[in-house]
Amino acid sequence: MLLSWRAVIHQLYDICHLQTATCNLLLRLLHRHLPISRAPRYMPPMRIDDELKHYRPNVGVLLFHPDGRVFVARRVAGFSDLTEFADKPNEWRWQCPQGGVDPGEDPVRAAFRELKEETGVVSARLIAMTPSWLAYDFPPGYRKKDWRGQRQKWAAMLFEGVESEIRLDADDHQEFDAWRWIDLEELPQLIVPFKRGVYQELATAFRPLRDYLRLLDGRR
Repeated sequence: MLLSWRAVIHQLYDICHLQTATCNLLLRLLHRHLPISRAPRYMPPMRIDDELKHYRPNVGVLLFHPDGRVFVARRVAGFSDLTEFADKPNEWRWQCPQGGVDPGEDPVRAAFRELKEETGVVSARLIAMTPSWLAYDFPPGYRKKDWRGQRQKWAAMLFEGVESEIRLDADDHQEFDAWRWIDLEELPQLIVPFKRGVYQELATAFRPLRDYLRLLDGRR
């Protein structure tokens, strides 16, 4: 079950003890910034569904530190198999945790599962989930099975643990070999170009949330 934006504010109220006026302002800001759909407004719903079925269901996690920074990790594998990146295989290996949604799996459950498998993190609280899919195309030569690309729902989570909990070797299939916290604005430029558009939308959408986390961290 996806969180409504009013439920998001209630989560923040519980976490941060926000005042009512602050909650109402944040609700308006999030509603204004969150990407609702990547499809043109005029596209009929049936056509949108027909297009999305060619994209692999996937989830991503924006894990926020209490001070507003976000978690990124470096992929073990680069993109040396792609012709356009053959001369720079080690660039753009940074990304946020993400992975496929199993058949019949709820996206929220999938997000927590992927976070645990790829980073070892279990001490995280869900704040928000993008209400619709954000899609990107795979470049030539990178297709997985017959998928045209991936469609993602993104979970914004608050890290509530200690950094010793972060273990990149938590799963037998290790995805990452390094990690760090960065400012939200830095995120898109670290990302491989064919995924970058989604990250730019996320950086814009969740900037109000980041700003409030910074504000509250300064009051502690």
